[in-house]
Amino acid sequence: MKPTTAFFTFNHLRFMKSFPLTSTEQAVVARGRNANLTARKKGKSKSSGDASAYQDSTAFEALLGYTYISDKHRFNEMIGWIKVELDELDSK
Repeated sequence: MKPTTAFFTFNHLRFMKSFPLTSTEQAVVARGRNANLTARKKGKSKSSGDASAYQDSTAFEALLGYTYISDKHRFNEMIGWIKVELDELDSK
């Protein structure tokens, strides 16, 4: 499992509680998750590992990409939260 995948898989509930998403952001997450599932069903995805973790990672990437394009301030808030969480994990 890639570090990004592992981070999101184990911390996405904490992220969602710390970062309540707008309805548009929730739709982006859902679409990112479903788009990945569709690609896997069609045999286009060559990623190995847990399908749920892979879908979560793709949804997270979609959210970050959307937010980067649409709201740089919100994107920077998300990245700041991730940095704090990673720093806490490193200190343990």
